[in-house]
Amino acid sequence: FRNQRKRLANIYFALFLTVIGLQLIVKVITKAWLMDNASIPYSVSYILPYLIGPLLYLYIKARKDNVYRRADLIHFIPFGLAFVGVLLAKLFWFYILSFHPYTVAALQIISLSAYGFASYRLGNSELKRFILMVVISEVIIAVTLALMVVYYPNIPDVRLLFIVLTALIYWISYKAISKPDLFIEKETSPIAIIGLSKSPKYAHSS
Repeated sequence: FRNQRKRLANIYFALFLTVIGLQLIVKVITKAWLMDNASIPYSVSYILPYLIGPLLYLYIKARKDNVYRRADLIHFIPFGLAFVGVLLAKLFWFYILSFHPYTVAALQIISLSAYGFASYRLGNSELKRFILMVVISEVIIAVTLALMVVYYPNIPDVRLLFIVLTALIYWISYKAISKPDLFIEKETSPIAIIGLSKSPKYAHSS
């Protein structure tokens, strides 16, 4: 977020990493403590996969045009609806509006697959592996979240599957070190746009 080059793609990428970080943080904290002291944030963590697909797609898209449009906010409607459902269930006990965990997982997987496919078509060859890793990792997380709800507390160790997000962050970190320009978009100078190059001063001086 503090990057000096305030390109739109960089902002979306930072938001993407933030969501993954939140997913991991919630699974590190004791479940019983969260349910007693922060039940709404804890419940919201189960719908975070709805954010991954849109952020991934908008990141890839912004790398090409770097233009923000209000219409892009439509991609966050599924998360917004799920968020309202969480609030109604927690504050007003409207559990009738809740879906079965497997239904929620299916909807999240559909969202991830659709946005992953759209991102894959837009992304260059270097980013396609990243896109596939994100989609696969978050599909595993969506299934894990459903299993945690259905079988809790019989299979408490199922949340260890969140290690796929840890692996994803390590991979991103490695790639960011080995190829610094892979994820962070740089500003393009006017000289580069028109195909000209500017020689350093005194480059050809005897």
